[in-house]
Amino acid sequence: MALNRGPIDPNVLYDQNIHRSETVWDDRNTPEINCRRREAVVQRTIPLHRNILPLLHASGFYGLARLGFIQLVWHLITALLERWRPETHTFHMPVGECTITLQDVEVLVGLPADGESVIGQMHDDWLHVCQELLGVIPPPEQIRGQRLSLTWLGAEFHELANDADEETITPNLHHTGRYSWGGACLAWLYRQLCTASKQGVREIAGPLILLQIWAWERFPIVAPQLLHVNANQLHGRVYGSRYMFDLLQPSQIVWEPYKTVINSLPHFCTNGHDIWRTISPLICFYIGEWHHPDRVLRQFGIQQVVPCDCNTEPLLHNIDLRTTDWSDRVAHLVMRWHNRRRFTATGPPIEQFDMDVTQEYINWYKNISKLYITQPGAAMSHLRSNNIRLRNVADDPQQVLNICNDNE
Repeated sequence: MALNRGPIDPNVLYDQNIHRSETVWDDRNTPEINCRRREAVVQRTIPLHRNILPLLHASGFYGLARLGFIQLVWHLITALLERWRPETHTFHMPVGECTITLQDVEVLVGLPADGESVIGQMHDDWLHVCQELLGVIPPPEQIRGQRLSLTWLGAEFHELANDADEETITPNLHHTGRYSWGGACLAWLYRQLCTASKQGVREIAGPLILLQIWAWERFPIVAPQLLHVNANQLHGRVYGSRYMFDLLQPSQIVWEPYKTVINSLPHFCTNGHDIWRTISPLICFYIGEWHHPDRVLRQFGIQQVVPCDCNTEPLLHNIDLRTTDWSDRVAHLVMRWHNRRRFTATGPPIEQFDMDVTQEYINWYKNISKLYITQPGAAMSHLRSNNIRLRNVADDPQQVLNICNDNE
């Protein structure tokens, strides 16, 4: 039985030859990726003082601050990464595309989706910035370039004095809440996913806890209550997660996990609801990544049709802090974000149809996507599909023979 590694039509997933899934197809024992994180240090060293809570609300970071520490599941993040496509900024699953949107980042971690783009001048003299904002200059070994040791920060400022006034704590902080921190967070995550999805990359950073919580909400089969499976039942943890996604059925993805609770969520989780479906760039200083909810309309209760061609502007990945003119090179993205309400993905609600996707979309997606990451997963899915076909034509010997001949 010949297995098609996909995609059949490479016009959409044109970078398959450098994607990490190409390696996994040939070697299913490809190791899990190393997940870098820093917020664990903050959770262990810096408790929230009661005087800080109102300021967190005003700045837009209250929901994130109350999230708490959650252990990252590296093999789950690895399996998701193998399905992330920089060409579309979506995960390509056997049942269709899905992705993390502005709705997800606002609902799950409470970061504001709407607001001004996060862009501005990057300081050169960070020692001066620390002196101005913290009142102390960190030791040379605790700061490297723009990186300040969170362990040192927690030890130095472990407690907030009860008599600390607002000016001491929050110079200029009242301006912070006007920015799209949710968009900046998502831009950073998209960039990390795009970079780490290439062959040979061994680690990933960024807001990975958002990625993991999103997966738990969308895919009950990988949610915590199923992570206590005996390890001997799977051929390795990474392979187990890959295999589950390879065999994913339409009933095993929750397209609208917030539908029944959306009206009861705190306001900071829904304030930006009118731009959740904007087709616009997400911006975090020099990082610009396109947001394409038009490719995942089922996540918004809209029937999915074949989406328009998209350009995620891969050349934007070449821009980093070493790029002297980065602010000029992302200026067109800032202008597009400014007009974000003019570019909204729309369509008729699913309730008007018998199917949540059009038949045209099903045919198109099977042709342009890479449905399976592993050969055993592809083979098992193929056999399961044939079993269903055989059951449907069991009373017709000729049809049964035709199906058997198809598998030779």
